[in-house]
Amino acid sequence: MSTISFLHSVAGWRKDHLEGEGPETLHKPGIAVIGDECYVFGGGKTFTCSSTLYCASIFTHKWSTIETSGDIPKARLALGMCGFEDKLWITCGFDYSTYFQDTFEFDLTTEKWTQIHSEKHPQARYSFSLLYHNSFMYLFGGVPQFQKRLNDTWQFNTIKKHWEKIEPFGKLPVGRSSHTAIIHNNSMVIFGGLSSNGSRVNDLQMLDLTLLTWFEIETKPAISVIPNLQMSNSESKSKSKSMSMSMLKRRFKRTQFWNSHSPPLMSGGVAMIYLDRYLVSFGGMSTELGEHNYTFVFDFETKEWSNYDKTKRDHLLLEEFLSSQQNTEKKGEISYQINPNLLSELEMKIEDKWNKVMRPPPSFGHVGFARNRNELFVFGGFQKENDEIWIFTLENEIVMDFRLFLESGSLCDF
Repeated sequence: MSTISFLHSVAGWRKDHLEGEGPETLHKPGIAVIGDECYVFGGGKTFTCSSTLYCASIFTHKWSTIETSGDIPKARLALGMCGFEDKLWITCGFDYSTYFQDTFEFDLTTEKWTQIHSEKHPQARYSFSLLYHNSFMYLFGGVPQFQKRLNDTWQFNTIKKHWEKIEPFGKLPVGRSSHTAIIHNNSMVIFGGLSSNGSRVNDLQMLDLTLLTWFEIETKPAISVIPNLQMSNSESKSKSKSMSMSMLKRRFKRTQFWNSHSPPLMSGGVAMIYLDRYLVSFGGMSTELGEHNYTFVFDFETKEWSNYDKTKRDHLLLEEFLSSQQNTEKKGEISYQINPNLLSELEMKIEDKWNKVMRPPPSFGHVGFARNRNELFVFGGFQKENDEIWIFTLENEIVMDFRLFLESGSLCDF
């Protein structure tokens, strides 16, 4: 394996590797991050599961295997796993035949597993969400044995070491599994998943952990940018037409460059919270797209989704548009020559550039974790044989550069 190189200034996706003997690429392992250490337990491959605990050091760029003792959990996949300070916790999951209803704590100092016996406990399940927040773990949903997917919420006190079922107010989300979940502003936010009737969903639901109340997050219709470069019927009657910079400004300001279309019905992705404002979701299985590798970003302030890949492609289209159009100085403004076949011509010109844009292959059942709240690390997935690790950083400069362009009207500032 080659040495990983973290280039924090690089935005978008990049691919790296870790040295050392790490796990084989696994389907739905448990994962927890404490500081610069990423811990991985369980996961499945070709109907077998792992019970080995691995650690990937982001600081030294190496995998290591932890030799554990005590009440070692049975091998499993699709489990829940969290970590904080010197402790790890895992719960539930299954091994292709057995549904587990148990909880374990791992002490990173003594490297010893201890099974926790709580009077109350969530029923056996897999493919649920488990999040750590302020000394508590929050469990939602999952697939039980011989029942529909669940929509119950449980709280685990990591200090007193016991489970309690939460009876929240508000309209409960539909039961689901394989959804993504994050903590945002003292709330648990869930996105997508497989619903109780087996269909995929793409809704955003939020449980306020102070009020213990569910709310559905209403999202605004998203807008596309590049189609607005197409001319109207009246414009297309002539072979070309001059469009002033002021007209371009009005059109692009109206569409807002950062917005794109909403995510499809999907499950099995991973997500992180970025800058306490954006939810970043990658990959999964989509009803419309199948196994995919799209990255979607939700802005909690504007309540709008954007398709990062479409935004990236639109940015290439815009660059090509600006570089290919003849411009002349006229009354202090820059004019662009627009022709009726503009969009199709631009698409053809950027195809090679787009194919070279680095992004992970389509995947579901993979795992991900956030580091420093501004990077998303992704690896593993169903039937993935490689040891690639992908890192995503939200590309804020796309928005910033374009806004500078709008405000200045100067190509040299873009």
